Amino acid sequence: LWYSLTPQNYFAIDLVSGNVTVKKSLDQEAVYSVYSLVVMVTQPSGDVMANDTVGVSLTIGVTHVDESAPVFGNTTYYFSVPEGNKIREFIGAVSAMDSDWDEYTQIEYSIAGQDLLISSSFVINGSTGDIFTLAVFDRENVSVYNFTVSAVDDGDANITGYANVSVGVIDVNDNPPVISPTFVNVTYPENVASGTIVANFTITDADIGLNAECNVTILGGTPFVFSPTSSGGSLIVDGVLDYEQQPVMTLTVLVQNKAPPYDITNATVVIHLINVNDNPAVVTGTPNSLNYFEGDYSLNLLLDFTLNDADVPY
Repeated sequence: LWYSLTPQNYFAIDLVSGNVTVKKSLDQEAVYSVYSLVVMVTQPSGDVMANDTVGVSLTIGVTHVDESAPVFGNTTYYFSVPEGNKIREFIGAVSAMDSDWDEYTQIEYSIAGQDLLISSSFVINGSTGDIFTLAVFDRENVSVYNFTVSAVDDGDANITGYANVSVGVIDVNDNPPVISPTFVNVTYPENVASGTIVANFTITDADIGLNAECNVTILGGTPFVFSPTSSGGSLIVDGVLDYEQQPVMTLTVLVQNKAPPYDITNATVVIHLINVNDNPAVVTGTPNSLNYFEGDYSLNLLLDFTLNDADVPY
């Protein structure tokens, strides 16, 4: 007997033995799950024209094997959550597909690894891939969480796919500004020059962006201005000081966030002025000339005047 096979795309048959073999790899998902073939069996004789040939149908079914790992829609998923969030707050979902047939496409999601910070901060729904918070986040402590999620199919091989997840913590204006020092006690002569730095301050805010920006106001007296620097600023004399008008000045350096809830902090500056002899004496009273007759020895009052000086006695 001689054997032949049609079609011959994926299978071959031995001419003599009739053994059918696979010519190339079969993939149930990509090509066919069932192949219909025809085996031709020929009884040879001395006369080729007299050979007897019979056709036999041959059906070959491809048994599915769990061979494909689930594939996530993204290599890395990026999510965000504001600090001060609620527990069990939904932050996003991951999703994977398995190219195997139905019986192996059921996927179970989980967070990979044994990192305690991650396992105490996030949980994933094994069926849906939804990710929820387990902790209240503080951006000033941790600003970004990075971890890996896995998707395993329900086939015998339990093939697993992986994706990365990055969760950024959004800043909230939950920190007041901080000024240092909070109290300054200084002494200057009253004729101190305009532009003199009275005190330097450092101003910080643990938040970022607009939440860290501040306005500074001077309360309690003039003439002073606040000159900002990259790290804070300086309180500067911006005019004439007068001991006679105000020997001691108490100022407040008020620092307020530009963003809600507009937190406020402040510092107190006490300035003691030293008196300087900067005022002339002033004479008041009777005219500065008079007539007096010689030989008049009476005890008459000749002049009555007052000497004044705005400065205090030394």
